[in-house]
Amino acid sequence: MKPGRPRETQQEPAARDRAADRRDLLLLSCGVVLLACNLRPAVTSLPPIFPELQTHLSLSLTAVTFVATVPVLAFGVFAPVAAALGRRHGEERTLAAALIVLAGALAARAALPHIALFVATAASAGAIAVMSVLLTSMIRRRQPRRTGLLLGLYLFALYIGAMVGSAASVPLFEASGGSWLVTLGVWCLPAVAALLVWLPQWSRHTGTTPGEAGEAPPVYRSALAWQVAAFMGLQSLIYYSTLSWLPSFFRDRGATPGQAGLLVSMLSIGGLVTALTTPMLAQRRADQRVLVVAGVSICAVGLAGAVAAPLSTAALWTGLLGLGQGGVMALALYFTMARAGSAAESISLSAMAQCVGYLLATTGPLLVGLLHDGTGGWRWPFALLFLLTAVKLAAGVLAGRARTLRGTEAAR
Repeated sequence: MKPGRPRETQQEPAARDRAADRRDLLLLSCGVVLLACNLRPAVTSLPPIFPELQTHLSLSLTAVTFVATVPVLAFGVFAPVAAALGRRHGEERTLAAALIVLAGALAARAALPHIALFVATAASAGAIAVMSVLLTSMIRRRQPRRTGLLLGLYLFALYIGAMVGSAASVPLFEASGGSWLVTLGVWCLPAVAALLVWLPQWSRHTGTTPGEAGEAPPVYRSALAWQVAAFMGLQSLIYYSTLSWLPSFFRDRGATPGQAGLLVSMLSIGGLVTALTTPMLAQRRADQRVLVVAGVSICAVGLAGAVAAPLSTAALWTGLLGLGQGGVMALALYFTMARAGSAAESISLSAMAQCVGYLLATTGPLLVGLLHDGTGGWRWPFALLFLLTAVKLAAGVLAGRARTLRGTEAAR
Protein backbone atom coordinates (compact mmCIF):
# COMPACT_ATOMS: atom_id res chain seq x y z
CA MET A 1 0.00 0.00 0.00
CA LYS A 2 1.36 3.40 -0.93
CA PRO A 3 2.34 5.82 1.84
CA GLY A 4 -0.47 8.20 2.77
CA ARG A 5 -3.25 6.00 1.39
CA PRO A 6 -4.77 5.14 4.82
CA ARG A 7 -4.95 8.83 5.68
CA GLU A 8 -6.83 9.58 2.43
CA THR A 9 -9.22 6.71 3.10
CA GLN A 10 -10.00 8.06 6.55
CA GLN A 11 -10.61 11.54 5.16
CA GLU A 12 -13.05 10.42 2.48
CA PRO A 13 -15.97 9.63 4.85
CA ALA A 14 -15.49 13.00 6.57
CA ALA A 15 -15.54 14.76 3.20
CA ARG A 16 -18.68 12.88 2.20
CA ASP A 17 -20.31 13.83 5.50
CA ARG A 18 -19.49 17.49 4.95
CA ALA A 19 -20.87 17.36 1.42
CA ALA A 20 -24.04 15.67 2.71
CA ASP A 21 -24.41 18.33 5.41
CA ARG A 22 -24.08 21.08 2.79
CA ARG A 23 -26.70 19.42 0.57
CA ASP A 24 -29.02 19.01 3.54
CA LEU A 25 -28.58 22.66 4.51
CA LEU A 26 -29.17 23.82 0.93
CA LEU A 27 -32.33 21.73 0.50
CA LEU A 28 -33.62 22.75 3.91
CA SER A 29 -32.88 26.44 3.27
CA CYS A 30 -34.68 26.38 -0.10
CA GLY A 31 -37.65 24.62 1.47
CA VAL A 32 -37.83 27.04 4.40
CA VAL A 33 -37.66 30.05 2.08
CA LEU A 34 -40.46 28.81 -0.19
CA LEU A 35 -42.62 27.78 2.77
CA ALA A 36 -42.14 31.20 4.33
CA CYS A 37 -43.14 32.93 1.09
CA ASN A 38 -46.61 31.43 1.62
CA LEU A 39 -47.12 32.67 5.20
CA ARG A 40 -48.60 36.09 4.38
CA PRO A 41 -50.07 36.53 0.84
CA ALA A 42 -53.30 34.76 1.84
CA VAL A 43 -53.76 37.52 4.44
CA THR A 44 -52.08 40.60 2.96
CA SER A 45 -53.75 40.25 -0.44
CA LEU A 46 -57.21 41.01 1.01
CA PRO A 47 -57.05 44.48 2.71
CA PRO A 48 -56.17 46.46 -0.47
CA ILE A 49 -59.34 45.11 -2.13
CA PHE A 50 -61.65 45.26 0.90
CA PRO A 51 -63.80 48.03 -0.67
CA GLU A 52 -64.26 45.96 -3.85
CA LEU A 53 -65.05 42.83 -1.83
CA GLN A 54 -67.51 44.80 0.26
CA THR A 55 -69.33 46.04 -2.84
CA HIS A 56 -69.23 42.79 -4.83
CA LEU A 57 -70.31 40.53 -1.96
CA SER A 58 -72.64 43.11 -0.33
CA LEU A 59 -70.72 42.97 2.97
CA SER A 60 -71.24 45.35 5.86
CA LEU A 61 -68.30 47.15 7.46
CA THR A 62 -68.67 44.78 10.42
CA ALA A 63 -68.40 41.79 8.09
CA VAL A 64 -65.26 43.22 6.50
CA THR A 65 -63.85 43.76 9.98
CA PHE A 66 -64.59 40.11 10.73
CA VAL A 67 -62.76 39.03 7.54
CA ALA A 68 -59.75 41.03 8.75
CA THR A 69 -59.97 39.33 12.15
CA VAL A 70 -60.47 35.71 11.03
CA PRO A 71 -56.83 35.02 10.02
CA VAL A 72 -55.36 36.23 13.29
CA LEU A 73 -57.98 34.30 15.28
CA ALA A 74 -57.17 31.14 13.32
CA PHE A 75 -53.45 31.64 13.96
CA GLY A 76 -54.13 31.48 17.68
CA VAL A 77 -56.62 28.62 17.61
CA PHE A 78 -54.51 26.32 15.44
CA ALA A 79 -51.12 26.94 17.12
CA PRO A 80 -51.60 24.25 19.83
CA VAL A 81 -52.84 21.84 17.15
CA ALA A 82 -49.59 22.39 15.27
CA ALA A 83 -47.50 21.28 18.24
CA ALA A 84 -49.52 18.08 18.67
CA LEU A 85 -49.39 17.24 14.96
CA GLY A 86 -45.67 17.91 14.83
CA ARG A 87 -44.98 15.56 17.71
CA ARG A 88 -47.14 12.77 16.31
CA HIS A 89 -46.38 12.88 12.59
CA GLY A 90 -43.07 14.73 12.40
CA GLU A 91 -42.55 18.37 11.59
CA GLU A 92 -41.55 17.85 7.95
CA ARG A 93 -44.60 15.75 7.05
CA THR A 94 -46.97 18.03 8.91
CA LEU A 95 -45.54 21.02 7.04
CA ALA A 96 -46.17 19.25 3.72
CA ALA A 97 -49.78 18.52 4.72
CA ALA A 98 -50.24 22.17 5.73
CA LEU A 99 -49.14 23.28 2.25
CA ILE A 100 -51.74 20.99 0.68
CA VAL A 101 -54.48 22.44 2.91
CA LEU A 102 -53.32 25.99 2.13
CA ALA A 103 -53.39 25.46 -1.63
CA GLY A 104 -56.84 23.83 -1.48
CA ALA A 105 -58.32 26.55 0.74
CA LEU A 106 -57.04 29.37 -1.47
CA ALA A 107 -58.40 27.65 -4.58
CA ALA A 108 -61.82 27.26 -2.91
CA ARG A 109 -61.86 30.91 -1.83
CA ALA A 110 -61.16 32.02 -5.39
CA ALA A 111 -63.69 29.72 -7.04
CA LEU A 112 -66.55 30.35 -4.57
CA PRO A 113 -65.98 33.70 -2.83
CA HIS A 114 -69.67 34.17 -1.99
CA ILE A 115 -69.76 30.84 -0.14
CA ALA A 116 -66.20 30.13 0.96
CA LEU A 117 -64.71 33.55 1.79
CA PHE A 118 -64.87 33.18 5.58
CA VAL A 119 -64.35 29.41 5.87
CA ALA A 120 -61.52 29.22 3.32
CA THR A 121 -59.78 32.23 4.82
CA ALA A 122 -59.93 30.52 8.22
CA ALA A 123 -58.65 27.22 6.77
CA SER A 124 -55.76 28.90 4.96
CA ALA A 125 -54.84 30.81 8.12
CA GLY A 126 -54.95 27.55 10.10
CA ALA A 127 -52.47 25.98 7.68
CA ILE A 128 -50.26 29.05 8.01
CA ALA A 129 -50.41 28.77 11.80
CA VAL A 130 -49.20 25.17 11.65
CA MET A 131 -46.28 26.19 9.43
CA SER A 132 -45.39 29.18 11.63
CA VAL A 133 -45.16 27.06 14.79
CA LEU A 134 -43.29 24.12 13.29
CA LEU A 135 -40.80 26.01 11.13
CA THR A 136 -39.08 27.66 14.10
CA SER A 137 -38.89 24.49 16.18
CA MET A 138 -37.66 22.50 13.18
CA ILE A 139 -34.91 25.05 12.53
CA ARG A 140 -33.85 24.80 16.17
CA ARG A 141 -33.73 20.99 15.94
CA ARG A 142 -32.17 20.55 12.49
CA GLN A 143 -29.65 23.41 12.49
CA PRO A 144 -29.09 24.65 16.08
CA ARG A 145 -25.88 26.51 15.16
CA ARG A 146 -27.50 28.31 12.25
CA THR A 147 -30.78 29.42 13.85
CA GLY A 148 -30.01 33.10 13.29
CA LEU A 149 -29.24 32.62 9.60
CA LEU A 150 -32.19 30.35 8.84
CA LEU A 151 -34.64 32.43 10.86
CA GLY A 152 -33.39 35.51 9.01
CA LEU A 153 -33.95 33.81 5.63
CA TYR A 154 -37.37 32.65 6.82
CA LEU A 155 -38.44 36.15 7.82
CA PHE A 156 -36.92 37.73 4.70
CA ALA A 157 -39.02 35.39 2.54
CA LEU A 158 -42.08 36.01 4.72
CA TYR A 159 -41.78 39.73 4.08
CA ILE A 160 -41.28 39.21 0.35
CA GLY A 161 -44.53 37.25 0.30
CA ALA A 162 -46.34 39.89 2.35
CA MET A 163 -45.07 42.67 0.11
CA VAL A 164 -46.10 40.94 -3.11
CA GLY A 165 -49.52 40.13 -1.66
CA SER A 166 -50.20 43.76 -0.72
CA ALA A 167 -48.81 45.32 -3.89
CA ALA A 168 -50.23 42.91 -6.47
CA SER A 169 -53.89 42.62 -5.40
CA VAL A 170 -55.26 45.80 -6.97
CA PRO A 171 -53.27 45.44 -10.25
CA LEU A 172 -54.42 41.81 -10.52
CA PHE A 173 -58.03 42.81 -9.92
CA GLU A 174 -57.87 45.58 -12.52
CA ALA A 175 -55.90 43.58 -15.12
CA SER A 176 -58.28 40.61 -14.85
CA GLY A 177 -61.36 42.78 -15.27
CA GLY A 178 -62.49 42.17 -11.69
CA SER A 179 -62.09 38.39 -11.82
CA TRP A 180 -62.04 36.96 -8.30
CA LEU A 181 -60.85 33.63 -9.70
CA VAL A 182 -57.64 35.31 -10.87
CA THR A 183 -57.26 37.88 -8.09
CA LEU A 184 -57.65 35.38 -5.25
CA GLY A 185 -56.72 32.13 -6.99
CA VAL A 186 -53.22 33.12 -8.06
CA TRP A 187 -52.01 32.75 -4.46
CA CYS A 188 -52.44 28.97 -4.45
CA LEU A 189 -49.66 28.63 -7.05
CA PRO A 190 -46.78 29.50 -4.67
CA ALA A 191 -48.12 26.89 -2.23
CA VAL A 192 -47.97 24.20 -4.92
CA ALA A 193 -44.43 25.26 -5.87
CA ALA A 194 -43.33 25.13 -2.21
CA LEU A 195 -44.82 21.65 -1.81
CA LEU A 196 -42.81 20.33 -4.76
CA VAL A 197 -39.57 21.73 -3.32
CA TRP A 198 -40.44 20.43 0.17
CA LEU A 199 -41.06 16.81 -0.89
CA PRO A 200 -37.40 15.72 -0.33
CA GLN A 201 -37.94 16.49 3.37
CA TRP A 202 -40.81 13.97 3.59
CA SER A 203 -38.49 11.15 4.66
CA ARG A 204 -37.13 13.18 7.57
CA HIS A 205 -38.95 12.65 10.88
CA THR A 206 -37.78 15.05 13.55
CA GLY A 207 -40.94 15.55 15.55
CA THR A 208 -40.70 15.69 19.31
CA THR A 209 -41.64 12.35 20.84
CA PRO A 210 -44.03 12.16 23.77
CA GLY A 211 -41.14 11.15 26.01
CA GLU A 212 -39.14 14.20 25.04
CA ALA A 213 -42.14 16.45 25.61
CA GLY A 214 -42.47 15.09 29.14
CA GLU A 215 -38.91 16.00 30.11
CA ALA A 216 -39.77 19.68 30.59
CA PRO A 217 -42.41 21.18 32.88
CA PRO A 218 -45.42 22.82 31.16
CA VAL A 219 -44.29 26.14 29.74
CA TYR A 220 -47.43 27.98 30.85
CA ARG A 221 -46.16 27.81 34.44
CA SER A 222 -43.25 30.11 33.55
CA ALA A 223 -43.59 33.88 33.88
CA LEU A 224 -40.97 34.23 31.14
CA ALA A 225 -43.17 32.22 28.76
CA TRP A 226 -46.04 34.64 29.37
CA GLN A 227 -43.72 37.60 28.74
CA VAL A 228 -42.66 36.08 25.42
CA ALA A 229 -46.33 35.43 24.56
CA ALA A 230 -47.33 39.00 25.48
CA PHE A 231 -44.56 40.45 23.32
CA MET A 232 -45.55 38.16 20.46
CA GLY A 233 -49.20 39.10 20.84
CA LEU A 234 -48.73 42.85 21.06
CA GLN A 235 -46.40 43.03 18.08
CA SER A 236 -48.88 40.91 16.09
CA LEU A 237 -51.84 43.01 17.25
CA ILE A 238 -50.23 46.22 16.03
CA TYR A 239 -48.89 44.64 12.83
CA TYR A 240 -52.23 43.20 11.75
CA SER A 241 -54.12 46.33 12.78
CA THR A 242 -51.93 48.54 10.61
CA LEU A 243 -51.91 45.99 7.80
CA SER A 244 -55.72 45.76 7.82
CA TRP A 245 -56.65 49.41 8.22
CA LEU A 246 -53.86 51.61 6.86
CA PRO A 247 -55.14 51.08 3.27
CA SER A 248 -58.57 52.42 4.25
CA PHE A 249 -56.96 55.24 6.25
CA PHE A 250 -54.86 56.34 3.26
CA ARG A 251 -57.83 56.09 0.91
CA ASP A 252 -59.83 58.31 3.25
CA ARG A 253 -57.00 60.84 3.00
CA GLY A 254 -57.21 60.86 -0.80
CA ALA A 255 -54.98 58.02 -1.99
CA THR A 256 -56.17 55.88 -4.89
CA PRO A 257 -56.70 52.15 -4.26
CA GLY A 258 -53.45 51.32 -6.07
CA GLN A 259 -51.51 53.94 -4.11
CA ALA A 260 -52.92 52.69 -0.81
CA GLY A 261 -51.87 49.12 -1.64
CA LEU A 262 -48.37 50.26 -2.58
CA LEU A 263 -48.06 52.36 0.57
CA VAL A 264 -48.94 49.38 2.75
CA SER A 265 -46.48 47.22 0.82
CA MET A 266 -43.81 49.59 2.19
CA LEU A 267 -44.37 47.87 5.54
CA SER A 268 -42.91 44.75 4.00
CA ILE A 269 -40.15 46.55 2.10
CA GLY A 270 -39.04 48.28 5.30
CA GLY A 271 -39.14 45.00 7.21
CA LEU A 272 -36.92 43.13 4.76
CA VAL A 273 -33.65 44.46 6.12
CA THR A 274 -34.39 44.02 9.83
CA ALA A 275 -36.15 40.68 9.35
CA LEU A 276 -33.00 39.28 7.76
CA THR A 277 -30.41 40.84 10.06
CA THR A 278 -32.07 40.96 13.49
CA PRO A 279 -31.99 37.19 14.20
CA MET A 280 -28.28 37.08 13.40
CA LEU A 281 -27.64 40.07 15.67
CA ALA A 282 -29.77 38.52 18.40
CA GLN A 283 -27.89 35.22 18.27
CA ARG A 284 -24.60 37.00 18.98
CA ARG A 285 -25.74 38.14 22.41
CA ALA A 286 -27.54 36.53 25.32
CA ASP A 287 -29.47 39.70 26.25
CA GLN A 288 -31.61 41.32 23.52
CA ARG A 289 -33.14 44.24 25.44
CA VAL A 290 -31.25 46.88 23.45
CA LEU A 291 -32.59 45.41 20.23
CA VAL A 292 -36.12 45.45 21.67
CA VAL A 293 -35.92 49.13 22.63
CA ALA A 294 -34.51 50.09 19.22
CA GLY A 295 -37.14 48.13 17.29
CA VAL A 296 -40.16 49.35 19.26
CA SER A 297 -38.93 52.97 19.15
CA ILE A 298 -38.64 52.83 15.36
CA CYS A 299 -42.18 51.42 15.20
CA ALA A 300 -43.53 54.31 17.27
CA VAL A 301 -41.84 56.98 15.14
CA GLY A 302 -42.95 55.34 11.89
CA LEU A 303 -46.57 55.01 13.04
CA ALA A 304 -46.64 58.65 14.18
CA GLY A 305 -45.35 59.83 10.82
CA ALA A 306 -47.78 57.64 8.85
CA VAL A 307 -50.70 59.08 10.83
CA ALA A 308 -49.74 62.75 11.16
CA ALA A 309 -47.33 63.63 8.32
CA PRO A 310 -48.51 64.75 4.84
CA LEU A 311 -49.73 61.98 2.57
CA SER A 312 -46.93 62.78 0.12
CA THR A 313 -44.40 61.49 2.69
CA ALA A 314 -46.40 58.42 3.72
CA ALA A 315 -44.09 56.00 1.86
CA LEU A 316 -41.18 57.14 4.03
CA TRP A 317 -43.08 56.67 7.29
CA THR A 318 -44.68 53.35 6.40
CA GLY A 319 -41.25 52.12 5.34
CA LEU A 320 -39.85 53.19 8.71
CA LEU A 321 -42.76 51.52 10.50
CA GLY A 322 -42.05 48.34 8.54
CA LEU A 323 -38.36 48.58 9.46
CA GLY A 324 -39.28 48.51 13.15
CA GLN A 325 -41.96 45.85 12.74
CA GLY A 326 -39.56 43.54 10.91
CA GLY A 327 -37.06 43.69 13.77
CA VAL A 328 -39.71 43.27 16.46
CA MET A 329 -41.32 40.31 14.70
CA ALA A 330 -37.91 38.68 14.29
CA LEU A 331 -37.20 39.10 17.99
CA ALA A 332 -40.58 37.67 18.99
CA LEU A 333 -39.95 34.52 16.95
CA TYR A 334 -36.33 34.31 18.07
CA PHE A 335 -37.41 34.39 21.72
CA THR A 336 -39.46 31.20 21.18
CA MET A 337 -36.15 29.45 20.45
CA ALA A 338 -33.69 31.36 22.65
CA ARG A 339 -35.78 31.36 25.83
CA ALA A 340 -36.37 27.60 25.58
CA GLY A 341 -33.90 25.30 27.26
CA SER A 342 -34.26 22.48 24.72
CA ALA A 343 -35.75 21.65 21.33
CA ALA A 344 -38.67 19.96 23.10
CA GLU A 345 -39.35 23.14 25.07
CA SER A 346 -39.00 25.23 21.92
CA ILE A 347 -41.98 23.66 20.15
CA SER A 348 -44.10 24.05 23.31
CA LEU A 349 -43.05 27.67 23.80
CA SER A 350 -43.62 28.44 20.13
CA ALA A 351 -47.11 26.93 20.27
CA MET A 352 -48.01 28.76 23.49
CA ALA A 353 -46.58 32.11 22.37
CA GLN A 354 -48.36 31.98 19.04
CA CYS A 355 -51.62 30.70 20.52
CA VAL A 356 -51.82 33.30 23.29
CA GLY A 357 -50.15 35.95 21.16
CA TYR A 358 -52.42 35.64 18.15
CA LEU A 359 -55.58 35.34 20.23
CA LEU A 360 -54.54 38.63 21.83
CA ALA A 361 -53.76 40.03 18.39
CA THR A 362 -57.26 39.12 17.21
CA THR A 363 -58.63 42.03 19.19
CA GLY A 364 -56.51 44.54 17.26
CA PRO A 365 -58.16 44.75 13.82
CA LEU A 366 -61.55 44.24 15.51
CA LEU A 367 -61.10 47.09 18.00
CA VAL A 368 -59.66 49.43 15.38
CA GLY A 369 -62.58 48.72 13.05
CA LEU A 370 -65.20 49.11 15.76
CA LEU A 371 -63.62 52.32 17.08
CA HIS A 372 -63.48 53.74 13.58
CA ASP A 373 -67.08 52.71 12.92
CA GLY A 374 -68.24 54.12 16.27
CA THR A 375 -66.39 57.45 16.17
CA GLY A 376 -66.40 58.04 12.43
CA GLY A 377 -62.69 58.90 12.49
CA TRP A 378 -59.19 57.59 13.02
CA ARG A 379 -58.03 59.52 16.11
CA TRP A 380 -59.10 57.00 18.75
CA PRO A 381 -58.07 53.87 16.84
CA PHE A 382 -54.52 55.15 16.45
CA ALA A 383 -54.42 56.44 20.03
CA LEU A 384 -55.11 52.87 21.12
CA LEU A 385 -52.25 51.57 18.97
CA PHE A 386 -49.80 54.07 20.50
CA LEU A 387 -50.82 53.01 24.00
CA LEU A 388 -50.34 49.34 23.15
CA THR A 389 -46.92 50.14 21.67
CA ALA A 390 -45.81 51.32 25.11
CA VAL A 391 -47.09 48.10 26.69
CA LYS A 392 -45.28 46.11 23.99
CA LEU A 393 -42.02 47.81 24.95
CA ALA A 394 -42.42 46.73 28.58
CA ALA A 395 -43.18 43.12 27.61
CA GLY A 396 -40.26 43.02 25.19
CA VAL A 397 -37.77 44.29 27.76
CA LEU A 398 -38.83 41.49 30.12
CA ALA A 399 -38.74 38.82 27.39
CA GLY A 400 -35.37 40.03 26.11
CA ARG A 401 -33.44 39.28 29.28
CA ALA A 402 -30.75 36.58 29.21
CA ARG A 403 -32.94 33.89 30.76
CA THR A 404 -34.42 30.53 29.82
CA LEU A 405 -37.67 28.95 31.01
CA ARG A 406 -35.82 26.94 33.64
CA GLY A 407 -34.49 30.10 35.24
CA THR A 408 -30.91 29.86 34.03
CA GLU A 409 -28.78 32.38 32.16
CA ALA A 410 -29.03 31.94 28.40
CA ALA A 411 -25.85 30.80 26.70
CA ARG A 412 -24.20 33.04 24.17
